[in-house]
Amino acid sequence: LWLASAAVAGDVAFVTCQNGDGVSVIDLETQEERARWSVPGKPAGVAAAPDAVFTVAPDAKIVRRHDPATGNVAAQITLDGGPIGIAHDPVRTRVFVSDWYNARIWVLNAGTLRIETELTTGAAPAGLALSPDRRFLASADRDADQVSIYNATTLALHARVDVGLRPFGLAFAPDGRLFVANVGSNDVSVIGCLLYTSPSP
Repeated sequence: LWLASAAVAGDVAFVTCQNGDGVSVIDLETQEERARWSVPGKPAGVAAAPDAVFTVAPDAKIVRRHDPATGNVAAQITLDGGPIGIAHDPVRTRVFVSDWYNARIWVLNAGTLRIETELTTGAAPAGLALSPDRRFLASADRDADQVSIYNATTLALHARVDVGLRPFGLAFAPDGRLFVANVGSNDVSVIGCLLYTSPSP
């Protein structure tokens, strides 16, 4: 599903490679590879923070918390389903992981990776993203042709928005707009001010 995915923390990027069962640590100034970590299980999603790097390995169904300096695994959990996308909320010390097969998002404790709760999504959730102000979590529900948006504090569903065909990856811009890549219709949907209004009754 993803040949490569990247997350940035400080002056380095962490790039997963499914075919290579690894994560490359890239120096953003020199654009050279500083290190390469072995991550079995075809790693796909990745999220980075100053004190941790989180990876999702769909083939092994394992989510890992790595030491960003060494790549050593500090915690891990096996999730029964189809883990694929990941997002990290440093404010509430949570990690969100999408379940491709069961239309849900696992909410994990960022330190222990224990499951705290689950959120219901549309079919085949893939990419996840947290808004710059940490208010909202967005999920690209590929087989539902929609994006689900949650309040990141309460975890309540905020809105569901129809987009193009087969949304897969998504990312927030600094101004709060959400860009959604639709792999079925070969276009990008842009969701704007809806995020900052209350849902209709």
